[in-house]
This record gives sequence, structure tokens and C-alpha cells, in this order.
Amino acid sequence: MPKKATTYAVVDLETTGTHREAQDRVIQFGCAIIQKQKIVKTYSFLINPGREIPERITRLTGIKDEDVRDAPKFEDIALKLYKILKGTIFVAHNVNFDLPFLNYEFEKAGIAPLTNKAIDTVELAQILLPTSESFKLNDLSKRLNIKHTNPHQADSDAIVTAKLLMKLQRKARQLPFETLEKLTELGQGLTRETGGFFRAIYNYKKKRPQTLDKQYVRVKDIVLKKQRHATPESSTLETYPIDDSQKKSLFKGKIRFRRSQVNMMNRIHDFLQIKNRHKPLFVEAPNGSGKTFAYLFSYVHQLSPLQKLVVATPTTILQNQIIQTEVPQLNRVLKTQFKAEIVKSSRYYLDLDAFYQTLAKDSQTNYTLTLQMRILVWLLQTDTGDLSELQLTNYQDLLFNVIRHPGDARNATLFSEYDFFNLARERQEQADILVTNHAYLVNHANDLIWGQDPLLVIDEAHRFAENTTQSLSDGFQFESFWGFLAHIQSLLTNKQIGLLNGFKQDLFMSKEINQTHGSLDKLIKVINDFQRFLYQGIKVAGVPVYRNLKQTDFAINGNELFPDKTVAQGYLTRLQGQLESARKQLLNLVAQLNRQHRRLLKNEQETIEELDKQLVTIEVYLQKCYTLSEEVNKEVNLNDLGFVLQSSKVDDPLAVNLRWLLIDPIEPIQSILKNFNRPLFISATLKQQNDFTYTLSSLGYQEQEVQTYVAKSTGRYRDNVKILGISQLDGIKNPNDDHYLESISQLIPEIISSSDSHHILLLFTNLENIKEVYYHILGDERLSDYEVLAQGVTGSNEKISKRYTIAPQSILLGANSYWEGVDFKDVQHDMVIVTQLPFESPDRADVKLRQNNLTNPFKEDTLPRALIRFQQGFGRLVRKERSKGTFVVLDPRFYESPYANLFQQSLLKLPIKFLDQSELVNYLNQTNNHRENP
Repeated sequence: MPKKATTYAVVDLETTGTHREAQDRVIQFGCAIIQKQKIVKTYSFLINPGREIPERITRLTGIKDEDVRDAPKFEDIALKLYKILKGTIFVAHNVNFDLPFLNYEFEKAGIAPLTNKAIDTVELAQILLPTSESFKLNDLSKRLNIKHTNPHQADSDAIVTAKLLMKLQRKARQLPFETLEKLTELGQGLTRETGGFFRAIYNYKKKRPQTLDKQYVRVKDIVLKKQRHATPESSTLETYPIDDSQKKSLFKGKIRFRRSQVNMMNRIHDFLQIKNRHKPLFVEAPNGSGKTFAYLFSYVHQLSPLQKLVVATPTTILQNQIIQTEVPQLNRVLKTQFKAEIVKSSRYYLDLDAFYQTLAKDSQTNYTLTLQMRILVWLLQTDTGDLSELQLTNYQDLLFNVIRHPGDARNATLFSEYDFFNLARERQEQADILVTNHAYLVNHANDLIWGQDPLLVIDEAHRFAENTTQSLSDGFQFESFWGFLAHIQSLLTNKQIGLLNGFKQDLFMSKEINQTHGSLDKLIKVINDFQRFLYQGIKVAGVPVYRNLKQTDFAINGNELFPDKTVAQGYLTRLQGQLESARKQLLNLVAQLNRQHRRLLKNEQETIEELDKQLVTIEVYLQKCYTLSEEVNKEVNLNDLGFVLQSSKVDDPLAVNLRWLLIDPIEPIQSILKNFNRPLFISATLKQQNDFTYTLSSLGYQEQEVQTYVAKSTGRYRDNVKILGISQLDGIKNPNDDHYLESISQLIPEIISSSDSHHILLLFTNLENIKEVYYHILGDERLSDYEVLAQGVTGSNEKISKRYTIAPQSILLGANSYWEGVDFKDVQHDMVIVTQLPFESPDRADVKLRQNNLTNPFKEDTLPRALIRFQQGFGRLVRKERSKGTFVVLDPRFYESPYANLFQQSLLKLPIKFLDQSELVNYLNQTNNHRENP
């Protein structure tokens, strides 16, 4: 008798809310029945919830009270729904919402809850589409080209989820049998019976054996995509094409000949011919001027055999653009084969040996299991092993502490031949162009990977001094370190879980465990002594610079905190010594325990593995200690170091934590530059108030020591970009006015709804203002078509940036790095709204320390920094030569203040239209109407 075909019931519910206990009810039931990879039947029922449908649900689903007024109540159709679902495998996109909610409704109707097997398509998509940016149903449907006519309506969502399931089944069937076997094994811990999805396909393929495809290689239980090895061939160019005719011949049919870009190339080429190899060139190149291609074109003509060009830039997007777009285009134009590679920390790469070991562990969380399975599928796709390809918004799972590569060379290990980090280093050694970020360059300037006499380009150079400061600043979080040490002690001697319990009869091992525990006790005592010493600095600092419910900050310079360097060095030496002693004791204990592996229980083996990993944290703190000790030792004047004493309880010396900040980065910057030749500093914002003085001084240069060049803009911004400012806002002259936030909260929805913008970036200067404005505008009907995202409110920066990019219409409220630092992939902002001119708060600890010795802090530091950030905010809109959009400044100081003219002139000298609030809204309405009816 033939086996009955499996029937899947793919269900989606729309409800009045997510809280059953708060009497939320179902308002729509949608279901698609699948048999033999076909949708054979669909169902859709509107349901009267017996209560009002909240306005936000109506906005989301389009379902109104009148739509369900004459619809049956759930209890009227409960039996019918139950019969539809009986005997099927229940499938939903987030099954742990739909199935429990449906069972809640069945029980209210007096029907027993469903006991069907159930599958979650969110989990399946996370595993089988490992590099997806989002697993929301609407986003997946776009990625997989599934037509989705009515998102957030149960009938449409159910059909789309059914089509998604069938596509995921086809993807799973294409996986190598060996990968499927491992997924089936791990899948037993997935949500409900989701693991059965893999088991069914595994059983199907088991009867139809296949050989492993040639593009893969199998090592133990893991199948990998075969990796490319570096090739030694390289390109060299003999002469630079000086004449326009030569360049036009090269460019023909490939790129457009742009006069200003060619002039920039020629100027950089001239600079590369000067005798002084360490004299820098500073180039201000406006957005859209083609600066990246220009400097690559000039520099590759200068490369000699075995010499490399190093490009340092702060953003991942620009690094990828150079590798994926600019260098391939350069090779097409020049008919060359220059090789480019990104250089980054080993921790970005998957450690295959460590990952393989995690697969043998039991008792993993559902999230960790899903990650492991996702990585197994990703290994069939990745050429690099770079974990950032997974596009997670959070890499905090404990699994990542284990599987990040530590940076050691691998020889004779299980996966040494396929080790991603070592293969990356191999490719980097053979590359002509190395691309990295500012922080990596600062911390690895002496790395041999840069080769002999490397050339250097610092892109986005206006940020290099600040990024150097951040990279060389650090701190001790003593309170969290205590917790960490106490956890280790618990693993050693706790009466219930401690290792000592298993070695009570072994005098030698008992002694080793107790000695390690004692060593950690001594370390905690030395830390406490150092905290008491630091606590004296709070009394010297006096008034705090920052305070909230959890923390109080005190700013103090190095000479004030450490008036006697000898005393300070004594505390640091004792801390170093005890950290080293504890590290050695723990290292020795782990080695002794590993020799006992045959007699260990499974939980004891896992404890030893955890202890081994915890050594890394002690080593990190030891390195911090050495770094601070070195800084205190070498600085003649400790005022080049600033310190922030942070306390969670001001009257308790043992609640003190310490941060140290590099106030003046000039010395380390100049030291870094000695390792490179012919440095080019290039950015769209190097000039302030018509000269390079501020940028030059921040990097340790004077005007006579450098060459400078200003490239012309090629952007057609005068026609495509509108700049609008507020001339009058309810009589408010300053954003510090108590009514300012209320006024702009009322104005912002009017501005957005009057425009035809899809992606709107609102820039703030602090998170408190973001929160207040966000809650003001959140329920505004005029913004109902937009996904509203807010830094510090709706998720991590990574999450909200991703949602902003993916959503068809979105509004993002951001501060700090959103002015220039956060990457936005493939999204054009239609409108940027500046809520306040980006002045730093003078009360911030780092600002106070940095400006401590300045004659005129506002003029010398605060104003130039604000102008740079303001220009970068404008650069969010004008990123390309043909960028279009509207730049709105709501701060009244942009219109009238002693420095208003400087901010106005910083926007490429484009025309600015100043209007009062009603005129501004009318103008946007008229502009929008004109666009729709030309």
C-alpha cells in the first residue's frame, strides 16, 4: 500500500495584538495546504474578535472594525478550522506565536488544543539562507522573488509562507548528503519538530546516493567549498599616461573622462615623483568626484615589484567598494591583474578546528544550534570564512567566543590545510593592494604583511586622528572583572559544580585546584588595592562631569591622578605580576586536568574547556596593564593622557573603574607614518574655514611641511539637491529652549508627509532627544506608511541600520556615528533632517580632557569639529555625482548666529532657502505636486 503523502498546513494569523493574557484575539485566519510540492487548497476567514481592533493593527493589516462586524466569531468556526488542520504538519513563520495563539482560541471555544507536528520557517530560512540580511516574511519574499500582494494579511502571508517552504525544501535537497546528515543530527534541538524537515530530506537522499560535487571538499563531518590559493603573478606598469589623449584611449568604452577627476590623478602623480618620500599630500575631494579610482590609478603606476599600496579607510562599505568595484574597474581600464585584499583582525574569521569541536557538544541552546547549522550551510558558499558575511546584528552568543580565530599559524591540525585566516594571510602576501581600516592600521603599523617600503593612502582622512585616539584608548572594568574571576573560582571549588568535587581523593590535583583558587583571591586583593589608590583621584577631580542612575564620571588628567609616577608604577607592577601569576597557575591547571581526560566526566571536560577559554580574558587584562604601564613610563608629561574614573557608587572605593584616553594623538600618528612612503590624506572634508590648518595640526603637520590640493566637484547638485533652513520656529532661537523638541516633533511629520521621500535620516546630537521625539511622532497617522526606527530605542545600531536599508519606506532617528560612521548599504537617503547643529557637549569627559589646555576651546576645537560633522551629515545625501534629495536644517542657529555663515558656506556653496515653518511645509507640498504633475 503506497505511503500517504505528507500534508502541510501553512498558517498565518492576524490578531488584535500579541498578548493572549490581555484578551487579544484572532481577526483573520489564512491557510495554504501543500501536498507533493504543490499548493492544493487555500482558506481565508475574517473573524469577529468581539472587541475593537486597535488603530495600529488596522494600519498594519488594513483590517477595520467594519470588515469583521458581520464575520463569525472564532467559536462559530472553530470546529471547521480544527478539521482543516487535523492530521497535517503545522507550518508557520514564527510557529511559536501562531500555534499557541490558535490553541488558546481553540481552548476558549471548548476544543482540545492541536497536537500536530509543527515546523518554523523562520528557523529554516536562517539555516538555509545563511547570508540573508533579514528573515521577515516580506523581505524573504523579495529576496526569493515570491510575489507578495498583501503583506500582513493572513491569506496572502500564508500563501507566501507556503511558497517559501517549498523553495526551502528545494534548497535543502541540493545540499551535499554529508551536510544534510549533520543538519539532521543537530536539528533534533530545533523548535518543535522543525528538525524533522531535515530528517525527511535526509531519508529521501539516503536512498539515492550521490558523489560529492567537485566544488566541495569533505573534512570529517564538515563539507567546505574548495578555497582559492594565492597566485604569485603580479602586474607592473612602466609609464604613467600624462596626456589626455592617452587617458581617453584607456578610458574609452569603460569609464567617462571627467576633467576634474583627471586633474586629481595628475596632481597625485606629480606628488608621487617628489624626492622626499615622507612628505604628505592632502587632497580635499568632494563626494562624487571619483577620488577612489583617481588615487588608485595614480598609485599603481608608482608600484615597484614586491611593493604594496596600503589603503586605510574607516568604513566597511568603502573597503568592499575598493575590492569589488574600483580595483576590477582599474584592471579593465589598464588591462592589468592587480590583486587586492582586505586586511582585518583574525577574529573576523571562523576557526574551523574550534567550530568542529563545538559540534560534538550536547545541551546547546536553540539559538546556538541554529547558528551552528547556519554556519554548516554557509561553509558551502563562503570563499573567505569571514563571519561578517552572516550579516548578524549580534555576535554576542557564547559560540562566537569559541569559534573566532585567535590568529595563530596552523600546522598539522585537522583543518590546517583549509584554515581561513592563514589562507587570507597567504593571499594578502601576494596582493598588490591591501585595504584595511584606520583602527587596524594604528594597532598593526609594524605588521610584516604591509611588505617592503609600502605606499599609503588614508581615505576619509578627517577621521584618522579621532580613530587613532579611540584605538589607543582603553580601560579597566574592575567590577565586571571581579564577576569573571568569581565565576572561575566557582568552576573550581563550588560544592555543587566545582571541579574539586571530582578530585577530593587526588591530593596533587586538589592542591593544584586550591592553589589556583588562592591565586585568584590574591589577584582580587591587588585589584582592590589599586581601586583604593584610584579612589583618591575622585577627591582630586571633585565635581563629576557626567552622572546618571547607574554611573558617575570624573575627568582628571594624568599628572593629577598620578602625581608620583613611582607610586603608580608600583601598583601597576603588582597588578601585572598577579595577573601573570594567576594566568600561569590557571594554564598549568588546565594542562594537568587535560592529562586526566580519560577519567573525567563529560561535565568536567566541558568545565575544563570553559576554563581554557577564560584564559583569554585574563590575557586581555594583562595586555591592558602592560599598555597603561608603558604609557605612564614613557610620558614625560602625563597630561597627554586623560583619565575618566567611573563609579557605580561614589562612596565606595571598590566601585571605581578606570578609562584612559589619548588626548594628543600626534606622536603615535607620526610614529605610524614612519613605516610608510608617500602618504596621501584624502577626504571630502579636510578644509575648515577655507584652509587645512585644523586637519594638519590634528595630525602633527604644519603647512610648510605638506602639499595640498582641492579637487573640483563634478556633482550636479545645484539642480538636484535642495537645502532648506528654518528662519522662524515658534519664536525659538536656540535648541536648548524647553519647547524646542515639542515644536520639531510637531513639524517633522508635516515635513515628511509633504515630501515624496522614502528613506529619511533624522540627525540628533544625543540619545535623550531621539527618545523624546521618537515617542512624539510614533503614533502619527501621517507616518503610518513608514517603519520608524530610533537609535537606543528600537534595537542595536546594526539592527536598525539593516531595517532602514531593507524597508521600502523608513525613517531613522540617529546621533553620533549616524552623522558619518554607520554604513548604509545600497540605500539613497531622499531627505536628511538635521535637528541640531552637531556641537559636542563641553561636559563630556573626553571633550573636557581634550580641551583642557586650549586657549579658546570653542574656536580651536568645538567649532571645527562641528563643521566637519555637519559636512559629513550633508554627505549622507550627496554621496554620488548624481545624488538627489532634500537637506533640511531645523536648528535656528543655522539661520542666525555668530557662526551661521560658516555652516552655510560649508555646503558646497549651494543656494539655501530659509523659510518659516508654515512656508517650509507649503514649499515641500508645492515641490512634490510639481514633480507629480510636471
